[in-house]
Amino acid sequence: MLVAALISGLAVVPGTAAAAQSPNSTSRYSIKWLTTDSRSPNEAVTTGDARVGAWRDAEDKHHIGKSYFTFDLTPFPGTQLFTAWIRTPERSANDCTKPRATELWVVEPSDAITWANQPREVVRVAGPTRRTSA
Repeated sequence: MLVAALISGLAVVPGTAAAAQSPNSTSRYSIKWLTTDSRSPNEAVTTGDARVGAWRDAEDKHHIGKSYFTFDLTPFPGTQLFTAWIRTPERSANDCTKPRATELWVVEPSDAITWANQPREVVRVAGPTRRTSA
């Protein structure tokens, strides 16, 4: 699967009296992203499409990719995050008849992410779900 764009939504409540306030909503775009490729274990790709999953190149060589996205949440000090969602449009798929096996993880921040130097996965996020209409 190729991820062309990533948009997240957040439902947040500022301050400590969170239960008494109505949640606010905002959209955030990733401030940084990169893709890792099993065939280039010591490199990170930061241009083109964010590849996720398995694919074969023009020479029929098998690749597996993971993409990492960083979001800046510093504008929300003292805020409790209740809900977040991510929209990842799919631009291509190897076999549309098979169910998706995409996973979304929260990972520890890390410098110099590559296939050989992946960040520690902290928690798997539920999903994915698919909207059938816009």
